Amino acid sequence: MTSSSRYPTNVSWQGECLVRINHLYGPAPTMTHMDKHYSGTSSTHRRRALGIVIATSLVCLGLGATGASAQPIKLGVEVYGFAGGYYFGNVSHLLKNRRWAPSYGAGIFIPVLSKWGLLIDGVASRLKVDEGLFGPGTGHPQVWFYEARRDIVANDVTTQQLITVHPSFVRRWQRDRLSFYVGGGLAMERQQQTIRYRPVNYFEESEREAVIASGVPYVNASESPFLDETGIYALSDQYVDSKDSVTATGLTVRGGVLVDATKRVIVRLGYSYIIQYFDSPPSQSLEVGIGYRF
Repeated sequence: MTSSSRYPTNVSWQGECLVRINHLYGPAPTMTHMDKHYSGTSSTHRRRALGIVIATSLVCLGLGATGASAQPIKLGVEVYGFAGGYYFGNVSHLLKNRRWAPSYGAGIFIPVLSKWGLLIDGVASRLKVDEGLFGPGTGHPQVWFYEARRDIVANDVTTQQLITVHPSFVRRWQRDRLSFYVGGGLAMERQQQTIRYRPVNYFEESEREAVIASGVPYVNASESPFLDETGIYALSDQYVDSKDSVTATGLTVRGGVLVDATKRVIVRLGYSYIIQYFDSPPSQSLEVGIGYRF
C-alpha cells in the first residue's frame, strides 16, 4: 500500500506567519475555541507572577524606606541579572500564544545624561504546549483532520523558544535609595518553533479497504479541505518534526522600581509592554533581579 502526502507542509501555516511579519501592524488572527481552553493556564501563571511582583514591591519599598536619610547616589553603569515571566502575545507570529512562561535574562544600564540613560535587556523564555484531548490549535499542519475526527486524541507537542532584545531610552527619578524609571524604545522578538505531529497521508480509492482494515484513523477525501471527491486520508503512526523561525520588531514601553540595597548593589523590579500588532494582545515581560553599579 503506497501513500503520498497531500498536505502542503510548511506552506500554509508558515506562509501566514511570514506574511504577517512583512506587514508589521497588519491584522492578526482571532482566538479559536481551542485557544480559549488554555486561557486557564495563563490565568494561573498570571496570578503567580502578580504575587511575586507584589511581594518584591513590598521588599523594595521597605528597603527604600530604610534609606530615607541617605544621600542620592550618582548614576553609573549598571549590570543586571533577572528572572520572571514572559507573556507570549503578538499572535500573528506565534502558533501558541496568550499564556505566560518562566523567563530569565540580563541587562545593562548606561547613563547618557544626568537623569537619562540607555537600558538594554535580553530575555529568553520557553513555552511547551501538549495538544492533549482537544486537538491542535489554529495553525497546526493537521488541524482540519482533528476537527473532522473529534474522537481522536492528539498527542502532538508544540514548543516555542523565544529571545527578546529591547533597547530603551529611560528617564530616572531618584529619591535617596529609591528610584523609578520610565521609557520606551524598540523590541526584537525571535521565536523558534517546533511541532512534533503525525502527518496525514492520502490513499487512492482502490486502497480504501486495506487502510480501514489496518485500523488507523481516517477521513474520507470528500471531508478534507483539498476538494478531493474520492480516496481516503489516514493518520500516520510515525511522528515528524516541523520547524520554523520568525523575527519581528516592534515598540516597547517600560517602567520599574530600583532600590539601592548598598552603594553598589541594586534590587530591580521591571515591566515591559511590547506592541507589534494593534489588534492583537501585546507581549509582556516581568523582571525581578539584582544588579551591580560600577
